[in-house]
Formats: sequence, structure tokens, C-alpha cells
Amino acid sequence: MRLIVRRTLLIVSCIVFLIVVPPILLYALGYRPTSLSPIPSPVGVAFIEAVPRKASVTVNGVEYGTLPRAIPNLEPGLATIRVTKEGYQPWEKQLPIEPAKATDARFIKLLPEVFEQDIILGNAKLFSVFEPTGSIAAVTSDNRVLITDEFGKPRTTPITLSRTPIHLAWSSDGTAILVSFSKNTYEILRIQGSVVDKISASSLASFDLIKWDSGSSSTIYARTPSHSVISYDVQTGTVTNIAKDIATYTLSGRDLIVQHTDSTLHIQRIGSHEERNLTSDINQEAQMILQSREDHIAILCTDGTLKVLPKNGALISIGSGVQRVSWSPDGQLLLVQTAAGELRVYNVETEYLAGIPPRELHQVVRLSRPISNPQWMPDSQHIVYESDGTTIISEIDTRDHAITRTVDTGISSNIVASSDGKSLLFIKSINERNKPSSLVRTWLMVGDDQ
Repeated sequence: MRLIVRRTLLIVSCIVFLIVVPPILLYALGYRPTSLSPIPSPVGVAFIEAVPRKASVTVNGVEYGTLPRAIPNLEPGLATIRVTKEGYQPWEKQLPIEPAKATDARFIKLLPEVFEQDIILGNAKLFSVFEPTGSIAAVTSDNRVLITDEFGKPRTTPITLSRTPIHLAWSSDGTAILVSFSKNTYEILRIQGSVVDKISASSLASFDLIKWDSGSSSTIYARTPSHSVISYDVQTGTVTNIAKDIATYTLSGRDLIVQHTDSTLHIQRIGSHEERNLTSDINQEAQMILQSREDHIAILCTDGTLKVLPKNGALISIGSGVQRVSWSPDGQLLLVQTAAGELRVYNVETEYLAGIPPRELHQVVRLSRPISNPQWMPDSQHIVYESDGTTIISEIDTRDHAITRTVDTGISSNIVASSDGKSLLFIKSINERNKPSSLVRTWLMVGDDQ
């Protein structure tokens, strides 16, 4: 081939390379021609997912099919995202699309247009759910305890308590229930097939912070008036001293996390007197210690100050005047009630959580009326609470606005979300004289989604 031909081919190849490759690189980096200009500019992508699945989505009026879905090539700016499914109220927000970045909308929860409700048990005033099986222990107004399956079908014969209880706690294997009464007195119910037996727990009288051993239905831990932690053998009634000089404590598997009376925080292996110091700079008495599944520790002090000890960090003071606190099921977030009508969320360290910046006490709900019974839904992205006779579910994602829905009206209490997030159980009172309360299940799904 002649030299002039080879040079010509080389020049043509270089020209083609310069024309073709830059657009390809720009495309790979997230640049696209827009409707306003043929010159490539950066675009964004939205990751959208909803419960229940197979909901339909539109972005700025353009249909994109069913979810879950990643929607690329979205022009920067506010995008109207609308998610719909038959039988459910639509979800709609305006979320920012940023150039060459992803917008996260993966925790959408659609709620029914009309909530279906089943009465599990009439004449109920208190209940507790054993999550692994869905079994329910419920107390009637005449102080009878009934054990039922998740649909209210009786599993055992009823048993009558000596007086009115204030709390029920299942053992880790679901074969026993600790019944708490006023003035720190207790009874234990042992479930054997279809029979329930009552076991005296007089040795626990005047003790508090009662907790089942996480691996045994025969051991209970408690704090004594003399500031010791003891273990109580349900079978023999034997009391054994575990730790002393304890202001408060919590259980974490086979470990005790304790605050001593000198305000220091330690972790102690059950069965051993060896302790490991967690922090010595609390300088306040704790009324509650909570550990998350991610091993972060929250400390609510008696003066309402809330402190957090991250798994791999130093103690952080995050707020004062705190009334109530609870960890999310995923162990990353704290739900904090900072006033009668105010709920906030604290993100310990998650960088990718949309709308909830890390290390910030972020307001999610503010009402002019008091809030009671606030708690997490299983997805760690929604909360449920009661206010002024109304049961409400709210997102914690406050981008654009936090979407809330009224689930039920009427006085409700003891709200519990099912482990799959498909329903709520609560005691509902009818505002009519002499009408008993009922244990009801309100479905958050429609039809086959249930």
C-alpha cells in the first residue's frame, strides 16, 4: 500500500475516533442530549421500589411500567414521581434529580384506600404477640388470659389471673409468659399443649427491670431494690446474684450492659465477674439503656438527656427533654419523642439514607396535640403512633413532605405491627357507654397482597 494511502487511512481513523469516542464516554459518565439541547448534558437516575410489589410508576407524567425499577436518563431538576396500584391510595412526591447521581425512592409504602379490619377478640384490654409464630396472649376485662393463633382461634383453655395485669412478656421460646402487676408483683404462665398453668413468682416481688433470658424459658433477670442484678430460676425459684452496684442494665445475648451506681458503663459476660469498660464519661444516671442489633447503645438519662455510644465511636450527646426512645428494626436509627407532640429520628452513621442526614436529630412529625405509643414499622422507614383518638402511619422521609395516613379513628392502645408489616394489631375502644374494647387487626394490604 502506498504511503499516501496509509497516511490518509490514519488521518480518517483519527477523525472518526475523535467524533465517536467522546459521545460514548459522555454517555457512560451519565451525559445525554436533552429535549432543549442536542449538546450532551449530565442526567440522573431514580431507583424506585414500593410495597406491595408490581405497583405502577410515572415520572413527570411518563409511564415506566411496574416496580421495582431503575429509571435512567432523567433530566436534572424536580421530578414528580407517582406510584399507583389498584385498591391503594396513590403515592406522589416531587424529588430532586441531580446530574450524574442516583435519586433513592426505594422505601415507598402504599396504603389501602379502605382499611379492612378483623376483630380478633372481643372484650380485650391487653395483649402481647409472640412474633415467631404470631400467637397472641390477650387479657379480657374479667382478667382471663386467652392464648390464640394469629387469627384469634383459641390454642389453650382460658386461665384467670388474681388481679388486673399491666404487662405481658413472652419467653424466648413461647412456652411461658411473665405477667406484671402494679407494685412490682408478678406471676408466670406456663403453656403446655392446650393447658396453661400458673406458677408463683413471689420471690420477684419488689424487683423491677424484669427480662427473660434470650436463650431460655426457665431464667428471668431482674434488678433488686439494693441495686443488684439477679437471675431467677423459674423451675426451682432459686435467686442468684449476678452483678452488684447497678443503677440500670440491659441484656444483649449472654452479656449484661450495666451502668454502675458511679455512672460508669460496663459490659459483663453472664456467669463471669469480669467486666469491660465501655465509657466512663456519662456523668448522669440512666433510666434506660437500649442496644441496637448493630451494637450501638442509646442511654436515656433520668433528666431526659439522650446519649448514643456508636459501635465504633465515642459517646455523643444528641438531645435533652427526651420522653421516649426506641431503635429501628435494622438498628441504624433512633425514634425519639422530644415533646408531647413531636417525633424525631437520629441516624447514627448511615450515609446513604435519603432524607435523614447522619448525626442529626431530624424532625419527622410535629403535631399540636399529644402523641402516644410511637413505634417503628418493620421496614425501619415508617412509624405508627396514636394521637387524639387517631392511629396514624407516617414516613420518616421528609423530602418534599412526609406522607401520613390515618389508619383508624377511636381510642386505640397497645399498637403492634406484624413482623411482615402487613397489618396492625391494637386494642380499640368504642366511645359508647358500657361498650367493651376489642382486639382488632387492621390490614395494610389489599386482597391477594395480604
